[in-house]
Amino acid sequence: MGCFGSKEKEDPEKKTEEKKYSWDKREKIDPALYTVENLNDEFVIREPGSIDGQQFIIQNCKNTRIYLFDHIASITVDDCVDCCIIVGPVMGSIFIRDCENCKFIVACQQFRTRDCSKLDVFLSCATQPIIEASAKLKFGCYQLNYDGLKEQFEKSQLSLFCNNWCNIHDFTPVTEKSNSSLISEECSLNEMFPGITDSSTSKLNISTNRGDSVVLVSLGSRPKPSLDSCFVAVFPSNSSYQVARNIVTLLKDKCVLVQIREINLTVGDLKRIFPNSDLSVHHAAISSGSVIGIELNGDNCCNVCTDVVSTLPPEEQRSIYSSLNKDEVSGETERFFDFCDIQMNN
Repeated sequence: MGCFGSKEKEDPEKKTEEKKYSWDKREKIDPALYTVENLNDEFVIREPGSIDGQQFIIQNCKNTRIYLFDHIASITVDDCVDCCIIVGPVMGSIFIRDCENCKFIVACQQFRTRDCSKLDVFLSCATQPIIEASAKLKFGCYQLNYDGLKEQFEKSQLSLFCNNWCNIHDFTPVTEKSNSSLISEECSLNEMFPGITDSSTSKLNISTNRGDSVVLVSLGSRPKPSLDSCFVAVFPSNSSYQVARNIVTLLKDKCVLVQIREINLTVGDLKRIFPNSDLSVHHAAISSGSVIGIELNGDNCCNVCTDVVSTLPPEEQRSIYSSLNKDEVSGETERFFDFCDIQMNN
């Protein structure tokens, strides 16, 4: 019988482990592994799997090639001069500050520059790119592929069909001239990004050819070569991605891709965008995924597109709508892409 205030002997079987919290179990991250800084005349390559969705920092580099072939959470690039920078798919934002005479290839959710000059950017951006206090910036459509890049886009939750690369918003415009322009379509990425396809990167099977790019290369806001255009919608199916690519690829010798977007639509949206077309056969499909809209341009484009679609397998044809009436093309195209812009800004 114990005395008052005496301590009972502790039963070992009643011992419990010390409570552990989720933040105690996280692996500690060394920021140095995800930072490139203070380099001059160097060549840095980060291979797939080396970053694995972490945040990344590039700062204070000069005349250096920095090629990051992996997906990233977000990235800042500060105080770099005369650098060539390739950035894998970015789930969040890339913010470029105080950089001069640099070249970029980047795919991201958000793109922003501040206090920059003389940048050449090959871009895929899910939202409207923003520049601020920046001048002499040139933009081109993203044009790159390497082993695993498509899967990196998926991990970063980036659509291969939502690219606003030329829809630039300037927070600080000047009246004399635009602070941004377009890169010539004739430029060579192999020349602009030295070493991108040499022996040091050969195992990644990197390609900068337009036809190989994981993001379809579009004309954007450049002048259209023809007065004839066509609008194509690819409705959700197990092969929507490949169907859209096949259409553009099969038409590449006769039509150019002006723009392409991917968006979720309701039956009501469908009726407003295509008021003169009966698309009830696709009503069930749109509940299971997004619709890919494609604007093509070229002489006799509608007929050429119809002929190409007719060569596709029947199951692919059933997921496609293409404008048959030239008079309907302009309205359908405008309504679809305007709706995409509205949804993007909401």
